[in-house]
Amino acid sequence: MKVKFLLHVLVKRNQAACLESYRQQAKSEDATTAVLHVDWSQSYQCLQQDEIYAAYWERKKHRVSIFTAMMWHRGEKSMAVALDSQDHTKKTVIPCLDKLFSEEIPTTATTVHIFSDNAPGQFKNKYTMAVLPALEKKHNKKIVWHYLAAQHGKGAADGIGGGLKRAARNRSKTGATISDAKTFVKNQSPLSKVALKLIVDDSEIDKINAEIGLELLLHCELLSVNSQGYDENINPDDDPILGSKLVEKLIKSTV
Repeated sequence: MKVKFLLHVLVKRNQAACLESYRQQAKSEDATTAVLHVDWSQSYQCLQQDEIYAAYWERKKHRVSIFTAMMWHRGEKSMAVALDSQDHTKKTVIPCLDKLFSEEIPTTATTVHIFSDNAPGQFKNKYTMAVLPALEKKHNKKIVWHYLAAQHGKGAADGIGGGLKRAARNRSKTGATISDAKTFVKNQSPLSKVALKLIVDDSEIDKINAEIGLELLLHCELLSVNSQGYDENINPDDDPILGSKLVEKLIKSTV
């Protein structure tokens, strides 16, 4: 158990140092790189201030998905994409990224480092990797994707989603009707510093995926994506040599 915890701390510190290093490079005035930290926020549940009591028992309340992103490039910028689809997989991740690349990421950023968690259903899968060359060609940028291990605490992207949902809830308390992604975006404060984009419906998602070529890739036999470097399936307790090396490295890094 001790070795597992020390391994967790070692990975966390190394990944945090890597992210901070890229952020410092991207924040310089003449930077040509950008850092994009992305994540899915918990969906916003559409509630009305004066809804009848029976609505409390209605289990099929509409929810709005929020794809959040924090960008560092010659400064910093908060971004998000709102959509009605509850499919938080590659089919919506790629359109959300395409939306941000098209409308928010400046042309001065020729290389974009994307940081996300390692959820296989959302980000870390062979289809996302296979479609990156098409995204690079469409937006004329080099894309490098970094996966962070789970359970490393909250990041900047988590605060973006929380702020948007709180603002929407406050508006609904004043009588505003928020029933879908379109009204969710419409009722955000004009003073908000978050660049909030809207994906109207599933047809727009399908159109973007068709342009990128994701639909074609779904019918192809692709190789699996394997982790490089640290293998998250290794149990250090089963390998004393590996465990001792990790502990020794951690001790040296903390001195």
